[in-house]
Amino acid sequence: MRPQTPLWDALQKHIISGLYPFHVPGHKSGRGLPTSYVNSLINYDLTELSGLDNLYDPSGPIARAQELTAQLFGVAATLFTTNGSTAGLIAAVLACCPSGGTIILPRNAHVSLLHACVLGDLSPVFVDVEIDPYTEIPLGLTPEQLSIVLESSGADAVVAVYPTYHGVCGDIRGIGEVCRQAGIRLIVDEAHGTHLYLNPSGPVSSLCTEASVVVQSAHKTGLALTGAAWVHIKDQSLVQRVKASLRLVQSTSPSYLLLSSLDITRAIMEEEGPRLMRRALAAADKLASILPLYKPPWPYRSDPLRLVINARQLGISGQYLAARFLAHGVAAEMFDLYSVTLVLSLADDEDSVAGLTAAFQQIERQPTGPPLAPVCPPLGQQVLTPRQAHFSPKRSCKLEQSKGFIAAEAVTTYPPGIPVVWPGQIITTEILEYLASRRALGAEFSGISAQGEVLVRAEVEND
Repeated sequence: MRPQTPLWDALQKHIISGLYPFHVPGHKSGRGLPTSYVNSLINYDLTELSGLDNLYDPSGPIARAQELTAQLFGVAATLFTTNGSTAGLIAAVLACCPSGGTIILPRNAHVSLLHACVLGDLSPVFVDVEIDPYTEIPLGLTPEQLSIVLESSGADAVVAVYPTYHGVCGDIRGIGEVCRQAGIRLIVDEAHGTHLYLNPSGPVSSLCTEASVVVQSAHKTGLALTGAAWVHIKDQSLVQRVKASLRLVQSTSPSYLLLSSLDITRAIMEEEGPRLMRRALAAADKLASILPLYKPPWPYRSDPLRLVINARQLGISGQYLAARFLAHGVAAEMFDLYSVTLVLSLADDEDSVAGLTAAFQQIERQPTGPPLAPVCPPLGQQVLTPRQAHFSPKRSCKLEQSKGFIAAEAVTTYPPGIPVVWPGQIITTEILEYLASRRALGAEFSGISAQGEVLVRAEVEND
């Protein structure tokens, strides 16, 4: 009997299924990359050999590849990372904030920002983001909210998510201007927006704003391999600090597969980017003509390559719609109670969306929609920093018995993908009621075990 290879077997089964990927990575099973590169991929799995440079002290081809990327995007420096936007965001935060400092985070911030707070002993100031009541889609931080918070926070930096996972683009120029006037650095999590700068008529790239650092996952809507990301630094004074911080959080064995895919992606975007973007936009327009797409309220805009289907408008749930797509050979990026999200990239064209068009036309509608979801409650009081919570004594506690305890781990529901509790915050009655109602609707959770337990600090606080 051969040794078990469960992951390899699962990958093989998925490939054989022939599903078309309306999800990341953006190279779409290699369609967007040169055939010569894809066919020889394993040969590029090398290490720091003579002539291949060193990511942590580059002076040869890696240094030149980073310089060419910085020139393309018009920034002071671009650094490559093979540990994703996760590493890039952590490094940016550590470079912009002193140990023990304060950082402003939107409530829908990526979990990597929590890790940055633990590593840098930072105190987060969370800003609630507006949630569309009809679809439960988080919208984003506004300049007005930021101005109010800055008056009393004493923050060292601000993080903005742009675009969001659902493709919502807020007023990033306005946010940048507020930061400039306040003399505070802006870090933009543009993990899902690598392509934005190629579309002059679409939502602006944050590279064109007052941001100090912009982090992009080149593998999401670009063409790089998963885990390959760019850290664009607009403020020259931050370059060495970001480099030093990246060394703290990256592997000392960076993948040359990922590094080379970043170089190739930049070259393709430089030579063919505008044409590929026009082609992808044409495909998106074709789908937009038949799909009931979600459009956020003004002044928010939608990323044209992130198509969020409003399943509620069809009288069905997002889960049902995604399952029907899957049955017709189409794999979506994600679904939630009211919507299904599809991701197009520079590898897509009008031919690649034909299967989705046919699949949608065969999906049955229903007269009534999914049940209304409860409104996400306010965050509990932050009584410990994330670092204090991380290193404090912990114990498991049944969720329904956790009222008044201090969370030691983030608890997030999907949808809408926003943390309900962050480490160091008190778990309130409102939070428990919300989580119970989400569970009844079939939501998924992170931070709650299969036994229905959460991690809390081993001391009690009054609610």
